[in-house]
Amino acid sequence: MTALPEPHPHRWHDHRVVTFDGMFDTHATTGEDYATRTMADLFDVRPACCPKERGPAFIPSTYADHDARSHTAQRAHGSFVALTADIDHGDHAPGDLVAAIKAFAGPAAALIYSSPHARPGDRRWRVIVPLAEPVPYALWHDAQTALCDHLDAHGIAPDRALCRAAQPVFLPNVPRVHAKTGATLRGQDGQPLFFAWRSTGIDAPGLSLDRGPVVAGMARVARQRAEAEGEREKLRIETLRRPAANSDDPVAAFNHANAITDLLARYGYDKRPGSNDWRSPHQTGETFATRIMGDKWFSLSGSDAAAGLGSICPAGCFGDAFDLFAHFEHGGNRRAAFRALVQEARS
Repeated sequence: MTALPEPHPHRWHDHRVVTFDGMFDTHATTGEDYATRTMADLFDVRPACCPKERGPAFIPSTYADHDARSHTAQRAHGSFVALTADIDHGDHAPGDLVAAIKAFAGPAAALIYSSPHARPGDRRWRVIVPLAEPVPYALWHDAQTALCDHLDAHGIAPDRALCRAAQPVFLPNVPRVHAKTGATLRGQDGQPLFFAWRSTGIDAPGLSLDRGPVVAGMARVARQRAEAEGEREKLRIETLRRPAANSDDPVAAFNHANAITDLLARYGYDKRPGSNDWRSPHQTGETFATRIMGDKWFSLSGSDAAAGLGSICPAGCFGDAFDLFAHFEHGGNRRAAFRALVQEARS
């Protein structure tokens, strides 16, 4: 059998990504395709000078149709060509970030540059690691999550919003003034008072997802996902032991009249796009630990269990719409919540 050729180490240069100007630049209603730039071009970008919300940005995907800024569209059609990171806290020295990225990506190409509002004493960073070959969303998402986990383990907290399929990654930009404080960010000559960057250059290869530390990181992500699915199944089985409510019970009537999704949104849960998973307001981490299955919700969050949400079990906690109502409207006092339903029914 003839062996497949090795990926060209610099093929990543020609991968083209979606580009646009700022948060509100969208083609969703115009039907126009987005402009694109090669990954090699991004390594040669000089800082723009415009307000942060209008700064140049890209999505690390080659899918550039009019709906390219839709998470749903990118999950379905995207072909992803880079991992990215956004570090807005910690005032990390560039050398520390370079070391952490190198420990994850090895000899692969990487670009690190300061964010628009970065200043001495408040250094903020963006990272771009090109991939050797384009990959579909599911594979990219695991690799992107593995990068975030790796940075967290090195004491560098990334914004995990970049794990979303169409999340904008802002390119180098130094506005004239800081948006919130009005502090000057450029001198009288128009040059940035602070802009820092580190680059391997474009002669380095793209990151392969079939070798090196990234493989172990992705395997860990997949294992954690499988374990979470197992825990949710345990929770589902646990609910079967709960006595069914009488059809005349006000609780049953409440559950019938109130969709769990509506209550989660009302009580401050954050929904992961394209899924049935939610992040509880009790959570301090970035996971979406709550899932809706049928007429129940299931949480793997220790914070939810510690807060006394729903029914507690070894895997976490679970409940129905009434459990959410009792917890968030009546401080967990189920009797008070029940009395409120009875009184409402009588009136």
